[in-house]
Amino acid sequence: MDLLYNENTIIGSLAGHFSRYFPRLTKRTRHLLLWLLIAMLALGSCPSIRFLFRHFLKDAADSSQNCYYRACKHPDIDFQQIVRTNVQIALGIIPKELRSEPVFLSVDDTTVPKFGKKFEDASILFDHSDHTGHPYVNGHCFVSLTICVPVVSSLHGIPRIHYVSSSAGYVMWRKDETDKLEIAADLVDDVMPELTGRQVILSFDSWYAKKKLLRRIGRYQNLSVITNVRVDTAMYGRRPEPTGKRGRPRKRGTRIAVDDFDCRYRMGDYLVGCQRVLTNLFGDNPVYAYVTQPKKGKRRLFLSTISPKGLHMSCAWQETRGLRQTGAGDVMFYPLRLYGFRWHIETNYYEQKMFWSLKEYRLRSRNGIEHLVNLVNIAHASMRILPYSMPKLEALRGKSAQEVRFVLGKLTQREVFFAKLAREAQTDKNICRIQNALKWLAAYSKDVA
Repeated sequence: MDLLYNENTIIGSLAGHFSRYFPRLTKRTRHLLLWLLIAMLALGSCPSIRFLFRHFLKDAADSSQNCYYRACKHPDIDFQQIVRTNVQIALGIIPKELRSEPVFLSVDDTTVPKFGKKFEDASILFDHSDHTGHPYVNGHCFVSLTICVPVVSSLHGIPRIHYVSSSAGYVMWRKDETDKLEIAADLVDDVMPELTGRQVILSFDSWYAKKKLLRRIGRYQNLSVITNVRVDTAMYGRRPEPTGKRGRPRKRGTRIAVDDFDCRYRMGDYLVGCQRVLTNLFGDNPVYAYVTQPKKGKRRLFLSTISPKGLHMSCAWQETRGLRQTGAGDVMFYPLRLYGFRWHIETNYYEQKMFWSLKEYRLRSRNGIEHLVNLVNIAHASMRILPYSMPKLEALRGKSAQEVRFVLGKLTQREVFFAKLAREAQTDKNICRIQNALKWLAAYSKDVA
């Protein structure tokens, strides 16, 4: 039984979509990986390859369980190809009228605790979220990049700009061999050729605001940065005018502290102040510094390399109410509002860990773990993108990835059932009864979508 080559079925459509990620693999290996992805959608989770095989793959495809293990560990799976394909597919859903809108990138890392001792490259890591009850856990750390692209949605009958996010890929961090800053820079290097000619805004938290990363990404003219930084980051005023006295003139003004900001502008529950400053992080390039003051607690500091006037964004048509504020006093503080797009990467982490079994992998080799994690990510990202790229799923636009997966899972299971029943009917003695049952089921089955 082979449903992959029937373009009229949901399985055939999914196979055509997923095939773009593995163009260089052999037909046999690509076939196995496609069924792994379809099985994740059909069963709604991926606790293990053994689970996928026992409950779906053994009935849907004609391959042994070990074949899927070997395919998942295949050394020719190209990670850079997966990242570029995720970005290309995400950019493909942007309407023509929104191609001038900015695209947002986010970089961050997440920890996956593992309680076994035989996982390759597992190490003791600090877990700031403290989900396990202990500050230090044994597990893996993955660095990932998320892209947010604009689409058109309808809010109360009014067209609005809605941003759809999808994760581009995961890279495992090895404690003794790699640097998370270098991994983050490599991810940005992988996707920036696909974003040529677009305004790109990259956001990350204070841990990634270091020179090693900022210098590497600084060569992209169309890339701007909005980041949270440490409150003790050195800031200086603009370069003073020459005094005419002897000696080398000062390159920077006086030192500016976080407490020197006059926080008067109200942004939600915060009061915000803004100044244009020079910093050691960005060298001689002036940046906009934003300081937020909550009702209770300490101040926080954010830096933005993009000028409020240089932002090409249709603010009045944004779906989020906070982004629609375009008054004369709001323009200066608008870049700080865009830092909220970084939250999409945290949402992806939560969904994939909670609903997509991202942390349940049982493979032991580093190569197999990375590939399986990225397969889970491909399935999750596709649920975000397919409603906008596949006309059959247009009714699912605006739904969560879990809701889209539920619908596709039901359709996939139904198609497998029909195909299996049709195959059995060809050799069954009571073929007329089976055919009548099939006709009755087809007549009274309603399209789930």
